[in-house]
Amino acid sequence: MVGRFRKVYVHFKVKNRNLTPTSAKQQLSDIRSSAFLYRNIQKPLDHPHTNNQLNEVLIAINNTRMDSSTPFVSSVLRDLASGNLQIDKAEAVLREVLVLLVRRKMSELPTTQYDTMFPQLLQRIQYEPSLERARHDQFRRHSVWVSDQEFEEALIHRATYRSRDLPFSRMLLIEIDKKLQSHGQLPDYTTLNTIEHTLPQTLDAAWKQYLGEDAGDEHLEVLTNSLGNLCLLSGPANSSVGQNPFDAKRNAYSPITAIARRVKELPGPWNLAAIREQSKSLVPHALEIWAWSVV
Repeated sequence: MVGRFRKVYVHFKVKNRNLTPTSAKQQLSDIRSSAFLYRNIQKPLDHPHTNNQLNEVLIAINNTRMDSSTPFVSSVLRDLASGNLQIDKAEAVLREVLVLLVRRKMSELPTTQYDTMFPQLLQRIQYEPSLERARHDQFRRHSVWVSDQEFEEALIHRATYRSRDLPFSRMLLIEIDKKLQSHGQLPDYTTLNTIEHTLPQTLDAAWKQYLGEDAGDEHLEVLTNSLGNLCLLSGPANSSVGQNPFDAKRNAYSPITAIARRVKELPGPWNLAAIREQSKSLVPHALEIWAWSVV
């Protein structure tokens, strides 16, 4: 077993080392009854949960591609379906797990502790007087807690654009863009299906001259892929701006997304310092979106 289901398989194998015919039959019965819930987790767009708000969280968790959280998410949905967990508590606990996954993935921190933490997490917290405090205690006990300062540093200095992880990159940009939109009027993000780099990933001679010393900066590649250099565009719009100079790009950007509007309003020049400043300006919104619950 390889690929994205490997961790689920490892958990299953460890949990069922000593099956008997009776326990095996029960296990297969449980798998059958949980099959629909599993589809809610793995394909929430095709098989949405009946609760829309909960389904939004499931979609976001799926976009992190942190499949090691699946045993825990599955246990939450099972307890919800059986009536052992209320919908508001189920949504709260899954949102907190989403915060953990986003912060830790953005910070590029190890995830090995997930395999030991997630399978038993609900069992360890659900009967505690304060679910929030219990969750936080478990996260700290397993050394997976990510502070606001660590998350902020990652948002400014690490790559948000990841070619092998575009659903995660798009989710970050969409959620921040939603937060910036005024009057609750949101664009159709399904049509904004590409991620634009204002400073191009590959620099032509004109861009190298424009950047000057920044063109040889050791942090150029990471900052080019960092939060402050990205916005959402449609495929045709992204292709048309390409390696155009900054002023031409800025003028061509549609104001439909809040992040693109910010870039249009900037006077320039668009260099590494400007990218860092743009990232810093977006950080407070990200900290609010993926905030730890208040204990």
